[in-house]
Amino acid sequence: MKLESQLVSLELAKQLKEAGYKQKGLWWWVDNELTKDREEDIVWEEGSSCPDFSANCRKDCSKCKYGEKIEHKVYVSPTVAELGEALPSEIINNWRTMPTLTIEKGYLFNDKNKTIWSVSYIGTDGHCGACEETEYLHQEEENNLADTMAKMWLYLKKKGLL
Repeated sequence: MKLESQLVSLELAKQLKEAGYKQKGLWWWVDNELTKDREEDIVWEEGSSCPDFSANCRKDCSKCKYGEKIEHKVYVSPTVAELGEALPSEIINNWRTMPTLTIEKGYLFNDKNKTIWSVSYIGTDGHCGACEETEYLHQEEENNLADTMAKMWLYLKKKGLL
């Protein structure tokens, strides 16, 4: 299993930071002028030295071996476990029931080799046990579970549900 399949993509990491997601975690994306010639930006582990820099660039950019003129942009890349802690298990709102966090793994209808993840908050109408109808507060789907969970966090944040 590739590490990237357990982490949020760089683009979503940027959106999470902008939306106020706490910038604490085990893994980080480093996006800067020095990595633009690479196929991918760098992922590095918390507490280790940044791969391209002499100092931990998130803590003191003035010690960077490339000088202060390079603006380092770093974004926490939450793991599936970290996002699981960040998402509420239930959402209290004006529905008749509290929608509960649901995570499902499936496959695309026309391609059994392609996994799709679904993260949703599901409630019921609460009238009677056997005839309850499922109601979705919101649902996100992606190929990567971390990205799917990140999109759900962003939705909840935007709607004021966190």
